[in-house]
Amino acid sequence: MTPSSSIPAPGTPHAARRTPYRSFDLLVEEVPNPPVITDLFGLVACRPGSSLLDADPWAVNHWRATCFGYDPFLTFSAKGQEITISFQGEHSRVRGDPFRHLQALLQQFGDIAPVREFPAAGAIGYFGYDLRHHLETVPAAAVDDLRLPDCVIHFYDLLFWFEPGTGRLLVASSGLPLHPGAEREQRARERLQEGLDLVQRARLIARSASPELPHTETLLESNMSKAHYFKALEAVLEYIAAGDIYQANISQRFAAHFSGDPWALYRRLRSRFPASFGAYLHCGPFHVLSNSPERFLLVEGNQISTCPIKGTRPRGMTVEDDARIIGQLRRDPKERAEHVMIVDLERNDLGRICQVGSVHVEQFETVETYHTLHHMVSTVAGILEKGTDPIDCLRATFPGGSITGAPKIRAMEVIDEVEPTARGLYTGAIGFIGFSGGMELNIAIRTAIVTGGRIYFQTGGGIVADSSPVREYEETLLKAETFFRTLGVGAGFGR
Repeated sequence: MTPSSSIPAPGTPHAARRTPYRSFDLLVEEVPNPPVITDLFGLVACRPGSSLLDADPWAVNHWRATCFGYDPFLTFSAKGQEITISFQGEHSRVRGDPFRHLQALLQQFGDIAPVREFPAAGAIGYFGYDLRHHLETVPAAAVDDLRLPDCVIHFYDLLFWFEPGTGRLLVASSGLPLHPGAEREQRARERLQEGLDLVQRARLIARSASPELPHTETLLESNMSKAHYFKALEAVLEYIAAGDIYQANISQRFAAHFSGDPWALYRRLRSRFPASFGAYLHCGPFHVLSNSPERFLLVEGNQISTCPIKGTRPRGMTVEDDARIIGQLRRDPKERAEHVMIVDLERNDLGRICQVGSVHVEQFETVETYHTLHHMVSTVAGILEKGTDPIDCLRATFPGGSITGAPKIRAMEVIDEVEPTARGLYTGAIGFIGFSGGMELNIAIRTAIVTGGRIYFQTGGGIVADSSPVREYEETLLKAETFFRTLGVGAGFGR
């Protein structure tokens, strides 16, 4: 049996018999006593196209489920107007708006129904910050030195879902990219068995500790000197004083030589600093390692929500220290003003695609505690207009307001003016899009790229009228602490 020689046409009719754990076009099997998720994914982590969305079950907010896939049947990538679709070993290229082409492509597989409480079938990948050029007319003066794709999306017919709350592992197989029918069902059975065989192999692996990389005094570089960063902030403060903007998120990018195994580095990172919205993507010539704490979008049925983070403080040495620091964060007028501005911006973005009067703030200024710092988080939600799909949601809200500024378009212009290198993936989004609808994305912060024998990671913070350049610079170092420690480069950089 071989896959279909062409991508299924949109709207292909079929009559599906759906049950909670089996349908004509989808097979799902629950695995009792599942193996350790890193042991299971580790068996395929070295394969180009493998993707893991990795939840910290102890976090307040996290991915609805840890999910991974490998051997995608289709990969969609774009750079500017150039789009590449890799399907069954063949590459086709078209020009145009990546959002519109991806939207049409996803619709071709929309006959796969969700199973119970999770989407089951879909795609995993990233959307880089520079896709903003397809949404707004904004400058592109910063140097794009890495020249990586603006987005890479892998389409999977076999996905593994681990629910942190219940400990259940579900393996879902759709039989795609075949047309609905007996051949698709047969392919689904064969791929499901492959997945179960992988689980059995993982059971034979003794649970292993996170790999310890040797401590090295790696030379760490930044795309901005301390003086350059202060000058950039002075320019931003002048724009704020002139009334051009109220806030802008300004960042610096760190880089170091790296010749190790990216998956081993990610395992070490997650074992030391588990993340609410972690991710590992093997994109062929480069790898993505995300330690993100922030949800960008969650779309379930006709419901949408976003959870912007604004307001940061370092952890204390004791419980009493933490309580005092959290109290200071809650009362800080600068942090609260910054947070309110972004919540209002997110309400405006969701209002573009939600029913009138449905957008509301579910949680406001909640302080969440992580391994190295405290963050102030809110949740903004709404009810989508009928017929709005995940890509419509992305187009209306991308990039996230918490990592651009207010007003968003002018803030992006200022960012491009003062940051010397293009952001690429940084402050874009990583996550899952269901073929039948549904989407969950993080904000790609605390996220590293391994490419060309080097590792790059970027951190920033929101600048408002009463921001202190020294304090803002220190915040970028605090947010980079997880990578500093994991790489063994020390946290004293730039001080």
